[in-house]
Amino acid sequence: MFRNLRQKAPKFSGLDKKLNKLIFLLLLLQLVLIAVLSGASVGFKNAAGTAFYLRWIYTDVADGALFGMNFLTFFVLLSFMMPISLFVSMELCKAFQAQFMEFDVKMVDGEKSMKAKTSSLNEELSQIRYIFTDKTGTLTENEMRFQRVSILGFQHNEIQNPAGIRQHLMAGGKHRDAITEFMLCLGLCHGVVCTQGEDDETVYEGQSSDEVALVRAAATNGFVLCQRSSTHMELEVLGSDRRVEVLAILDFTNDRKRMSVIVRAEGGPITMYVKGADSTMMPLMNRRTPTEVKWYNHLLRELDSMAQDGLRTLVMASRRLAEAEFQRWRGQFD
Repeated sequence: MFRNLRQKAPKFSGLDKKLNKLIFLLLLLQLVLIAVLSGASVGFKNAAGTAFYLRWIYTDVADGALFGMNFLTFFVLLSFMMPISLFVSMELCKAFQAQFMEFDVKMVDGEKSMKAKTSSLNEELSQIRYIFTDKTGTLTENEMRFQRVSILGFQHNEIQNPAGIRQHLMAGGKHRDAITEFMLCLGLCHGVVCTQGEDDETVYEGQSSDEVALVRAAATNGFVLCQRSSTHMELEVLGSDRRVEVLAILDFTNDRKRMSVIVRAEGGPITMYVKGADSTMMPLMNRRTPTEVKWYNHLLRELDSMAQDGLRTLVMASRRLAEAEFQRWRGQFD
């Protein structure tokens, strides 16, 4: 905060910086030329100052005083070397350029026309090659959507085939258990809350737009978050109600770079669901058997493919916990 309170440095265009360097070089050249001419005048005085027509000029004038007076004289005489009018001409040109930009009909959005707040950086506009922005929606719509998924070789694009995962599960497709675990991770491992909006429509709200997008994708594919409290979650899984007990939640932090939730289904085992950045999750995968190594390499290729397409990637995982193992961890965690 205190760094932001510091006064911002003035901005100079590339042309202004070059002109400042040229003016500085001209000033050095002018000073050198003045010094040479002043020294020459002192030498002329010592060589020819005794002439009868010059005696009255150099009468009782020391060399140092003569050098100083001539230095100021030549400084005034050679002041034309400094192109002061160039800056005035440039400012006028920039002002006219700003007006032309405001008159441009292609710079109008509806009834709102473009307004040039400054004309000091006009020439920099033609030199822009890249525009960098963040995910806050400054230059974008900032709409997060669940797009692609890869589960044990099962490929799905939610944009091209909405609710395709639900259709695959209802048809009894391959890897049904793994896909169900993945969707349960989407529906349970988050900090999203659900409320009832108009027309009894379920509205999901959360601090992270990423989590809201994932929960909506899970709901679209038949894993609907219906109710949530600090101790329980209720989901509608492919038309059947399921209630799980929330045993522990480990929120996302910059150190862990992942979020974990430990739940117990009614009459079922204890399960930990985790989601996080691939750089953190991938080293945690088991690679003890050839099959695990095979799927590990496959997942690396899928992540690289999604990243090359410009998608933000997350890795989902789950693990069954024995009662004794969970109680031992809980004692250390609490």
